[in-house]
Amino acid sequence: MSDTSKDTEVFKKLKKIVHDLRDPIKGCPWDKVQTHQSLKSYMIEEAYEAVDAIESLESDLSAFDQLKDELGDVLYQIYIHAELAEEKSKFRVEDVAQALIDKLIRRHPHVFGEVKVSGVEDVLSNWDAIKKTEKNEKPVSALDGITKALPALMKAQKLGEKSKQVGFDWDSSADILLKVQEELQEFNEAKNIEHQEEELGDLMFVIAQWARKKKFNLELCLENANKKFERRFKAMEKIATKPLVNSSMLELEELWKKVKLEERK
Repeated sequence: MSDTSKDTEVFKKLKKIVHDLRDPIKGCPWDKVQTHQSLKSYMIEEAYEAVDAIESLESDLSAFDQLKDELGDVLYQIYIHAELAEEKSKFRVEDVAQALIDKLIRRHPHVFGEVKVSGVEDVLSNWDAIKKTEKNEKPVSALDGITKALPALMKAQKLGEKSKQVGFDWDSSADILLKVQEELQEFNEAKNIEHQEEELGDLMFVIAQWARKKKFNLELCLENANKKFERRFKAMEKIATKPLVNSSMLELEELWKKVKLEERK
């Protein structure tokens, strides 16, 4: 049997397994009761776990095994959603693959057609133009097309990218920093909790635009900061001579400084 035939058999087997898990009589009690709605959180969770594995590759090559496992969990999500749709005679997983094939060919005319590009900017520009032609209805707003379920920081940067296309943007990152200072002052001057929450949101939105202008992925920046804090905090717990809860703020600060110095050696 050729490698191509073996690959085809693998995906056929996977589809059969997911189908059997949904079998009304012999299937798994958990899989049988799932719906598109009930699986939403799992789709997000599995995607984030795959990202965690990708980030681990930089420091641990054995993480490829973890990545393989996490990508399998993401693939299961695709297959069970396709199975649910097939049960309703809407589409099959093969239709998902074919739609993706068609889209990739359509959106890469510089690879599969005669279009010439000079770099990434041209590719992204063509991609956006092609996406617009794919929609049956005319967009009502320049901000249309942003996924509603995106994390807030990521959505803030997407909003900035969209508004930039019609010229509504700061000229430079330095201009945005001035706006950051203005928003920080407005936050400090807020008179009540509700006003503070509003101003804090404005401040974070402007910071997101500064990050966009500097071509930083703010979601990943914050996630890296979270991981760094978690790593340093756990290191504090290890070197502390007594429970952290019994330590003074001065003692905690000294532990934090010590952990930071150890990291820099």
